[in-house]
Amino acid sequence: MRFGKGKENEYSGMSSVRDLGGEYVILPDGPTAWPAHRTTVVPGTEAKTTVLGPAAMEATTPAWKYEEERLLREFREYIESTYSQHYVGEDNVQSLDLIFATKRGEGFCVGNVMKYAARHGKKKGAERLDLLKAMHYAMLALYDFDKRHR
Repeated sequence: MRFGKGKENEYSGMSSVRDLGGEYVILPDGPTAWPAHRTTVVPGTEAKTTVLGPAAMEATTPAWKYEEERLLREFREYIESTYSQHYVGEDNVQSLDLIFATKRGEGFCVGNVMKYAARHGKKKGAERLDLLKAMHYAMLALYDFDKRHR
């Protein structure tokens, strides 16, 4: 497999392609068990895949000041945990699917962002969970927005 300029989006199933000064690091998408792998590609050369552990994965991440990488991992784990909690009907249909179908999904999700942000700090023991829920609904609002504006 060769990798050239403009091929960044050719890799389906990959969550991010990071340009590290002319070299690309392609990280796998979806929940993966460690060790994960990293594919490094210099444009015009053959791709090279290496097996990574958590420390090596961290090394490919920019040094963010506010621990965003850790928080993103926690957020991903939270989202994954919600899929076993949803009320799902036949054919894996959720209430949110019906709301999206009525073209009211973005507003519904933004309303929930406001709800959980306003509730933050008022329900003892749920402060952190309220923020995670607000973030999740913000992401769902982005999903619906992007889907409708493609």
